[in-house]
Amino acid sequence: MRPRSRNDFAIAIICALPLEADAVEALFDETYDRLGKHYGKQPGDANAYINGRIGKHHAVLCYLPGMGKGSAASVASSLRVSYTGIQLALVVGICGGAPPLPKYDEIFLGDIIISDTVMEYDFGRQYPGGFQRKTGVKDTLGRPDREIRIFLKSLQAYNTRVEFQDQVLQLLIFTSIMERLFLSSAAAWGVMYRIVFAKMPWKKIAKILDVTMIK
Repeated sequence: MRPRSRNDFAIAIICALPLEADAVEALFDETYDRLGKHYGKQPGDANAYINGRIGKHHAVLCYLPGMGKGSAASVASSLRVSYTGIQLALVVGICGGAPPLPKYDEIFLGDIIISDTVMEYDFGRQYPGGFQRKTGVKDTLGRPDREIRIFLKSLQAYNTRVEFQDQVLQLLIFTSIMERLFLSSAAAWGVMYRIVFAKMPWKKIAKILDVTMIK
């Protein structure tokens, strides 16, 4: 059921780049509102929102005016004013600021990176020998709440990770199919027919998808 007001949205997704926001919106199972035409926002809130549903979760997608901590802080502050029921805020993007990894650990295109903490990498002091980040208890941000920490730990278990990867694969395949359906391809409709009516396994669909669409 469509939420009655902004207070019924519990999840916020923040993106710095339009390309990132497009990828997130593609995962919406239903779009409720675009740019505040229905739900609106508080006076003085300059943010732009897209409201929708991902699975059973009502989410609000928020655009950043640009990259950087200043933009993020401003958007987050306005978000809390207009959407007072937000319990979880996710910053989703291309992860261009990922730090170097130890040898033999690499990040590949398509990998999903989930952070378990937030670090203020530029909060510290510059010394003659280099920059030193502050790490004191009063100088660091708090940990995620208990429920989030438990969820992140569960993702480290092998079976949970395999199931999560399978769900991501299904979403990627479905998104790819829906995008190509807009091209009005007869072959695409044939693939969709087999998915809906024949219940073809997702992994088999992944193998035939590119071949079928191109023909």
